[in-house]
Amino acid sequence: MFLKNRRNAALFGAVAAVISAPGIASAQTEAAAQQGEAVGGGPTGEIIVTAQRREQTLQKVPVAVSTISAGQIEARRLNNIDQLSGIAPNLVITTGNTSSSSTQISIRGSVTTNNTITYDPAVGLYLDGVYVGKAYGSVFDIGDLERVEVLRGPQGTLFGRNTLAGAVSFVTRKPSDKLRIEGEASYGNYNYMSFRGLVNVPVTDNLFVKVAGIIQKRDGFTKLVPDPYGVAQAFGEPTAVGDLDDKDRYSLLAQVRWKPTDRITFDYTYDRSETREHPFTSLYAIGKGNFLDPDSPFYIGIPVYLYVVPNDNRPKTTSNNLRSRDFSTVYGHSLTGTFDLGPATLKSITAYRKVKVDQAPLGNDIDGTPLSMALGGFDNRYTQFSQEVQLTGNLFDDRLSYVVGGYYYKDNAQGDDPQYYFLGGSQLETVLGIRSKAWAAYGQADFKVTDKLTVTGGLRWTSERKQVNRFFQDLLSGTVVVDITKADNVHKTFSNVSPTGIVAYQFTDNLNVYAKYSVGFRSGNFNSDAGTDADVRIPYKPEENRSFELGIKSRFFDRRLTLNIAGFYNTEINKQVASFLPQNGASTTINRNAGKARVKGVEIEFDARPIDSLHLYGSVGLLRTKFLKYLDTNASGDTEDVANNRYFPKAPRTTLQGGVDFRLWDGDRDGKLTLSGDVQYQSHTFALPGQKTYDPNFPLVATAASYFIPSTTIANARLRWDEIALGHSGLKGYAMLWVKNFTNDRKVINKIDFGPNFGGLVDANYLDPRTYGVTLGFKY
Repeated sequence: MFLKNRRNAALFGAVAAVISAPGIASAQTEAAAQQGEAVGGGPTGEIIVTAQRREQTLQKVPVAVSTISAGQIEARRLNNIDQLSGIAPNLVITTGNTSSSSTQISIRGSVTTNNTITYDPAVGLYLDGVYVGKAYGSVFDIGDLERVEVLRGPQGTLFGRNTLAGAVSFVTRKPSDKLRIEGEASYGNYNYMSFRGLVNVPVTDNLFVKVAGIIQKRDGFTKLVPDPYGVAQAFGEPTAVGDLDDKDRYSLLAQVRWKPTDRITFDYTYDRSETREHPFTSLYAIGKGNFLDPDSPFYIGIPVYLYVVPNDNRPKTTSNNLRSRDFSTVYGHSLTGTFDLGPATLKSITAYRKVKVDQAPLGNDIDGTPLSMALGGFDNRYTQFSQEVQLTGNLFDDRLSYVVGGYYYKDNAQGDDPQYYFLGGSQLETVLGIRSKAWAAYGQADFKVTDKLTVTGGLRWTSERKQVNRFFQDLLSGTVVVDITKADNVHKTFSNVSPTGIVAYQFTDNLNVYAKYSVGFRSGNFNSDAGTDADVRIPYKPEENRSFELGIKSRFFDRRLTLNIAGFYNTEINKQVASFLPQNGASTTINRNAGKARVKGVEIEFDARPIDSLHLYGSVGLLRTKFLKYLDTNASGDTEDVANNRYFPKAPRTTLQGGVDFRLWDGDRDGKLTLSGDVQYQSHTFALPGQKTYDPNFPLVATAASYFIPSTTIANARLRWDEIALGHSGLKGYAMLWVKNFTNDRKVINKIDFGPNFGGLVDANYLDPRTYGVTLGFKY
């Protein structure tokens, strides 16, 4: 248990201090208004979103956006990015291959599969308008969310940083002038324990403070046991004890809202998340005919094959020579000032974030066996600063609505990644880093040509400067292979101008159609973890996503049925593809511009309330991907177009999700009893890029069979009793029985193939098994 008692004491001490603030006796509660939304997924009225940087109703926003309300978040226990996979069509989220503190987010087939701290994600992640720069540090818990918005397609003319494929936006509930007190405790199998507390206090008439915190702990799903074959002892390897895939997380959200006048608002937020976990990686396969295959004439006598997991299901026990660790700390400060200027509103968003990831030197058992065939361990440090200024307003009797913004972003990503292979036969020191500076100006305007017809135009200018540093040394020979320092000033500036155009027609209050063209941009960069000097120094090009989208947003039967449909056709230029390759004895991932690709699909979402006690919701995502051009260098050094033999990773052809909330009982003081359930389906996909079938001209490129991820179906269920009157205190209690992954699907969800130079080792990660428990809580 690595979360120290002093942290727990600090969290609840802060909550207690706020509870004891003046004004508690006379304060009023917001709980009654919130409780009605707690399990039904939101009222039948309008849903407000800020997808276009101003408040609009969901059904009138001419973009493909899904929103998860505060009630749905609470009922479905969604507080973290790694829990959101499948909540929107064509959205796939998985944690990193060897880390629980990073994510791979895919929207409409666009994804960054390399989670190295120096690379930019394809999907923008935002917390209250603040861009979260890297995959590492994207796993954070938020104790009081108002909603989550998932925007699909490029959003560059509205958001501060580039959004190539879409954006996931977390919006917290701001401090208010009403007293709120909440507390919750959960217990489940695998000794799962969770505690959540929240206090919102109006300190004065114009100063409001809120503190929220979450503590989560759970034993691991996989137990470490001694090597059953005795091989580790024969090689003098230590035996690890404990369990893997445990949970040990702490988060704090502190917010202050100050309104010095009716026209000025300042919002300060401090968020902090810490994890002290031990990820599990299993040996899935070894390369046939390779030097680790006992049937091969090249077999070197190390019986790694004994530890291959023979099926696609998560094993309950494993043997490792060390207990992998993944310790991370993520925190951020943001200050948002909103100034009502009358005809316009000026907003300033200033933010600083920091990420620390500590896997200890050689603290990660990458091979998943009791033999030290592959050990690593990132020591990552990342800081970012951003300043954004927005001006929004209306002109010409509100016929013209506009957003104009300027953005500055600066970050510094540095990583120390020692590597240790083949029982110490290869020992490497590798340090990498990228420093970025980005400037952008953007604007978008909606003009109502008529009361029904609206035309939108937007433009974004971006300039990004990247500078790389790299050190790579063979420790056994002392040879320095790459040594590029900050003083060498190896840098490149990438610029882009991206447009957006939308035509929307409101046939009736319940039927809106639109057509949209937009361009997304992702900056070029350097291969900071490459194993040769030339591959580090030569940057790869920016990527563009040219997207056409048609959409229908409709409501029927007195708004009891909402049906939204979007179809899209994307052309991706200079697509950035990550290839996992061995270079100079190290495992490296090289990003390359593959060429040109086509992505098309359809997305359908519905929300239905046939009767007041029944809520149905769901979505369908259909996706088709194809490379039109893919230039790669073969073993002879020649360039070939291999588009017909390459596939997209993290791009399942079908994603489905559906859910139901059925109110069984609706009493007065006895509360409300609701039975809920949801199911998510994802068709098969592939973990990382590769070739469809083996081509001897590209012997180091993994095949689809190595990266194949089977289809998955996850079902969850909940029985919730809400609004239980706790005497005459004004407190409302609630209780919930819950189960996740009801069918206990334990399939593979991620893989990595080390290639023939590393014996064809293939590692795998798995779905969490079935978990269940009980939650008790109260609100005031």
